[in-house]
Amino acid sequence: MELPTQLPHHYADLETANALRPPVGGAGLIIGVDQHGAPVTVRVFDQEPRSYVVVGGLRLLQMLVVRMLALNGRVLVHTERPGAWGWVTRMASGASGSIAFGAADATVARGTVHRPSVLVIDGDSGVENATPAGTAWSATLSGYDSLSQWNINALDAADAVFVQQLNPAETQLVERRLSLQGLAQRLDENAPGMIGVLSRGSISTARVHLSGFERWVLKSVDR
Repeated sequence: MELPTQLPHHYADLETANALRPPVGGAGLIIGVDQHGAPVTVRVFDQEPRSYVVVGGLRLLQMLVVRMLALNGRVLVHTERPGAWGWVTRMASGASGSIAFGAADATVARGTVHRPSVLVIDGDSGVENATPAGTAWSATLSGYDSLSQWNINALDAADAVFVQQLNPAETQLVERRLSLQGLAQRLDENAPGMIGVLSRGSISTARVHLSGFERWVLKSVDR
């Protein structure tokens, strides 16, 4: 059965339309909520280029891409498995941003405050020699299904690392690399639906709530 690649138009009053705005807080993109129900946010775009690493599966990476599209991001994906991105690309094409595929040497569009630029590196697809986005209002998002000695260096330059359901070996690698203490205990909270947001010497956790559209496109972000 073929599904439509475009959805029919619907009209709504201003109050209803405003309710459909993406979850953005004053400090950035809302990742989820903490144990008290307060939003956990990351300022994904700024006047300096930003770099993020995602460990925990392709769907988690794609969720962040969909949310960046909702922030009017212009997304370029470097991947050797475009088929795994096809459904997300078609269904997210109606977002305010845009998404395209490119080779590792493809030029990344310059970002602006109103139209930020996102380079997505699908690290476990075999992509090599991708050049990170390096201008203002740009972000590089590097995704890995798992963490090991061969890709742990990716954490060194990251402004934030998003993880879920790390195994003991991955937890130990992250603790050493980011100088984190007690990470294993904190990640006991990191059950399905819980995301760890890490930086050097700091960790917070967020419970992800998918929107209806995200559930339709991604089904789940669990590892």
